[in-house]
Amino acid sequence: MAPLRRPGAWERSTSTLSLRIGLAEGVRTAAEGLLAGAVEQLELTSASTVKQGAALNLTYRVRLRPECSPASLVAELNRLEGVESVELERGG
Repeated sequence: MAPLRRPGAWERSTSTLSLRIGLAEGVRTAAEGLLAGAVEQLELTSASTVKQGAALNLTYRVRLRPECSPASLVAELNRLEGVESVELERGG
């Protein structure tokens, strides 16, 4: 049976990270601080409000560092106070 994850597959591609966060003070800063240690590239590509302005949808283009596990990154982001959802999709 083939492995589910080829070594290096995530690091060699640019991925899309979507975050939904509350508007509480410091949530975005905390999330971007965590990302700074996990990714080699971080570019905000879109931002929009949801829930009648009570939350933000942020979309980033990212490239993971070789030592960063996609599942661990998603779990760490989900543990941050104020993060409502996280989605990470590997690009081509």
